Amino acid sequence: MSKIVNAFRMLLLLKSRGRMQIKELAEELELSERVIRVYRDQLEMAGFHIQTARGRYGGYVLPKSNIFEYLSLSPKELEALVKASEYLKNHPTFLQFDDFESAVMKIQSISKQQIQSSSEWQPIILEEKANVDWNHEKDKYEQLNFAIAARRKVKIVYEALNSDRTERIIHPYKLIPYKKFWYCIAYCELRNDYRDFKLTRIQDYQIYEERFQRDESFRLEDYIGKTSIYADTYFVELHVKPPFSKILSEKIYSEDQEIEQQQDGSIIFRATMSGLPELTSFVLSMGSSVQVLGPSELRQSVEEEVEKMSKNFLN
Repeated sequence: MSKIVNAFRMLLLLKSRGRMQIKELAEELELSERVIRVYRDQLEMAGFHIQTARGRYGGYVLPKSNIFEYLSLSPKELEALVKASEYLKNHPTFLQFDDFESAVMKIQSISKQQIQSSSEWQPIILEEKANVDWNHEKDKYEQLNFAIAARRKVKIVYEALNSDRTERIIHPYKLIPYKKFWYCIAYCELRNDYRDFKLTRIQDYQIYEERFQRDESFRLEDYIGKTSIYADTYFVELHVKPPFSKILSEKIYSEDQEIEQQQDGSIIFRATMSGLPELTSFVLSMGSSVQVLGPSELRQSVEEEVEKMSKNFLN
């Protein structure tokens, strides 16, 4: 985490727990005691007075004055928080919504101005939803989050797409949201490699007391792709006709995306994208309006899928 995040977490810990020893803060934030002392000095310079209590039960103490007084939120900022709460309420994949809503209410309660929800602004989100029990998923998410922070090994029973179930020991590294679902990026002892596990497919789990040694050379950006959770990356080139040429032009699919407009209203679409199965589905969704110019792997995958579809329709 960044220095700013850790310093702010230190303030919140002192605010919520009162007196804390330097050793306790270091263990909670996974930092050295020397770094905790440096943060204390820097927070003092920023205007947050942190008292030092002496003796056997001494430590750092934050005065009773409310630390949020320093934040001085404007009416627009408070209104943005309330609207964000209303918006996130419609996104069940945001599993910490109850905590977020509680935090917004607390911030409102210590602010001089109260912002009420406006009936003129009610978010309506028209999109498909995941067919899962989010209360169950939240428990799973929180337990895996704990295992990540504590670096605990986890035994899982995982059900693959082909319905095969395997028992694995994993070292969880990161939880990431992707297309309305949560995934756990972890080192798998069974495969002796890093894998991504969809939380909804984890049928059972048990957190071990045994800790794992995190590979500090692991980088998430080296594991996942540019546009999907899959690591395989392709430079995609498509010739797209209306109406999909207009639809593609309205979205950004990749940072290096290029769109070359043609006189007949079609476009040449170029972008670095990830995940061959998803790319195949992406191309098929445009039907006869698209022609795959490259790569050859994508063109072959689309042709094979079209052939399978044709056989299904003829049978």
